[in-house]
Amino acid sequence: MNLDQRSRHLNTEIGLIIDSAELAQETARRFEAMTQPENSYAVSFPPDSEHSPHLVWRTIENGAAVEYKTEPARHPWQRAEVKLLELLPLDAEL
Repeated sequence: MNLDQRSRHLNTEIGLIIDSAELAQETARRFEAMTQPENSYAVSFPPDSEHSPHLVWRTIENGAAVEYKTEPARHPWQRAEVKLLELLPLDAEL
């Protein structure tokens, strides 16, 4: 259960247990590949975050460390949608 008001009243999540060593090994192998720095982002506050609430995204591109100050790999329309959703009064759902 998520710790929000909606889940408290309506929990639609389910779980599934599969007993398969082969599937577990393949899942672990794929997870390891997906979480390599070349395939993922490490999100954190910058060192001077005491005065700035903004996040940074770090990754490896073409063998070099890269740091983004805005969320990478997002279309401008997706960013606009997030900004619009920020205006909704959803605090009670969090």
